[in-house]
Amino acid sequence: GKEYNITPYGTETMHLLRAEKGFIIVGQDTDATMTPIDLQMDWIVSKKKYDFIGKRSLYRSDTIREDRKQLVGLLTENPEEVLEEGAQIVADIKKSPIEMLGHVTSSYYSPNLKKSIALGVVKGGKNMLGQKLIIPMENKNINVTVADPVFLDKEGERLNAKFIGNAILNSPVEYALQILGDKSTLLILKSIWLGKRKFEDFISGTGISRGTLSSRLKFLLDHGIIYKDIYQSGPRRYEYKLTEKGLDTYPIASYLWEWNNHWTENSDVPEELVHTSCGNYLNLSSNCQHCNKSIKISDVQFQIKENLKFSKLTSFKARRSENSSNNISNNIFQIEDLLGDRWTGLVYAGLLYGLRRFDEFNEALEISTNILANRLKKFLDAGVIEKRIYQHKPARYEYRLTKKGRSGYLTAIHLHFWANKWMLNSKNNPISLIHLPCGKDLSIKTICTSCSEVVEPSKVSVPLSNAATAL
Repeated sequence: GKEYNITPYGTETMHLLRAEKGFIIVGQDTDATMTPIDLQMDWIVSKKKYDFIGKRSLYRSDTIREDRKQLVGLLTENPEEVLEEGAQIVADIKKSPIEMLGHVTSSYYSPNLKKSIALGVVKGGKNMLGQKLIIPMENKNINVTVADPVFLDKEGERLNAKFIGNAILNSPVEYALQILGDKSTLLILKSIWLGKRKFEDFISGTGISRGTLSSRLKFLLDHGIIYKDIYQSGPRRYEYKLTEKGLDTYPIASYLWEWNNHWTENSDVPEELVHTSCGNYLNLSSNCQHCNKSIKISDVQFQIKENLKFSKLTSFKARRSENSSNNISNNIFQIEDLLGDRWTGLVYAGLLYGLRRFDEFNEALEISTNILANRLKKFLDAGVIEKRIYQHKPARYEYRLTKKGRSGYLTAIHLHFWANKWMLNSKNNPISLIHLPCGKDLSIKTICTSCSEVVEPSKVSVPLSNAATAL
């Protein structure tokens, strides 16, 4: 199942995940005397129905006592210390006889929260939030604090598509797409990386109309991706060259190049590049700066740090004559078509972030149904995604990335870091990427697998058989 990003899990994992959400196990976290109100689940009891079976029992004098045992969360003073299930809970160990207030019902260490968590039942627990209690053990006493029994995502935001949509629409990838998420722009940048610099070269090499080319070049100039360098004074003529910000798109361009060569026929870029530092054909690897492991799609997790909104740039609308990617066959679909407009790029980001169903994309990305249907059809026709039925009557489908679709994830990761550096100044980024093998914030480097040297654009060339030219 590795190819499909399937991860096995055991029942202990399932127990831990439910405890993080405060979900009970009947018989472990409850006994026959406890009511939904004791479990802080009174939301499940109807306030509108005049009567129902069991309603009277909820309002008897015994079941409305304030000192009934009620479900609470427990946090240890030492976050590494995991409580024993069944351990008694007291308020004062000096008092004789010691009054037992309750006991620990479930206890785990949570890697997500990086601390131990426990559920327990305590007399009058709902009114004791924040109070200090004691767990007396054979050789020591453990100090705990009474907490809410829901330790993770109390509002349930992570259970709906809006959570993921908020992440995507305020992510560095969305910012990168506002500049690079345009097919004409990507074709211009590809031409520059291939050594073309002049206006007429762009016309002949890309097929972009003069008007569109002029507007895209101005946009790239305005946003500091390229600069003009005069090469003829009479009449004045300019070459367009990459700024430092533009040169920093090299890893993005490299993986776009690699994707096209692997998945399309008649790719318009050389199949091989040479790393001049070691003289070998260039084979890239994007590695974690901390643990030096190659980055895999299954090893990266996102976290939202802050709910921030940023001003948006103007997005280009493709002209009908130039938007030729609506009916693209599998073998000529190129990466420019995958990221060739903002919505296509955002739908692809949604797939990487875990969106699966039509309604999820619609809700999360605030995208109109006709545009969404068009982009999903484009991906299906090109073999980037596949449909899997999850409901038969009526038929409903999920959309999953194929191997071809998943292979573009490194481009998305480099878009994230490029925008984080050049557009968000690395400080206001609401999204952080976590590298699961080492548990640290992902920091990335792109190396040559032959010599392990970090790849610089100036040290990459086309082989001599293809008229070697330094990029």
